[in-house]
Amino acid sequence: MLRAKILPRLPVLMLIGLLTSSFPASGGSARMRPPSQSPAKLIENESTESPADPLKVISITADGKPVKFNEKFAAKEDWLRGLTLELKNISEKEITYIHCDLDFPETASTGQMMAYQLTMGLWPGIDNKSRAPFSLTPGSEVDIAFDDKRYADVARFINTRQPITSINRVTLRISFIIFADGTGYGGGGTLFRQDSNNPRRFTPVH
Repeated sequence: MLRAKILPRLPVLMLIGLLTSSFPASGGSARMRPPSQSPAKLIENESTESPADPLKVISITADGKPVKFNEKFAAKEDWLRGLTLELKNISEKEITYIHCDLDFPETASTGQMMAYQLTMGLWPGIDNKSRAPFSLTPGSEVDIAFDDKRYADVARFINTRQPITSINRVTLRISFIIFADGTGYGGGGTLFRQDSNNPRRFTPVH
């Protein structure tokens, strides 16, 4: 759909979308065992940041508390439920399409790395009947949240390989953005223009 400068990656299996305490008995008496600790969680930012980036993640909430990129934090096993990214349009153009990838690197140990593809808005010039329009004007913000439905979709996908509760690390990448004027933007500061003969293709602006 788009041809951008993207670094080579491992094969990816993609999904497109839109604590128990134990009380053992011993000699007729019960002794409370402290709940097991879930491994530390980590959200990595794989986007190649550039001063020209039109979109910025201004906050992340996981397990009901603010967290930061590339810093480990404690959370429950189902920490992906409710995960929320707050994005801000820091450009001077209206954004009408956003494509983000959320990778699950730990799944690479059992096969192709699994990833969740999240898109918002309409790709100009092609059939978008199943999608809703989207607009993010300059200075505006939008939340991308893993609500119960989205979490259930991801859980079903990951559970085909391993339990969703075994995921402790995810990697976010903002892959492509389209503006209202029909131009596009890829990671690392690359500008694109839509091919007039093939609307599914964007080529770099030289």
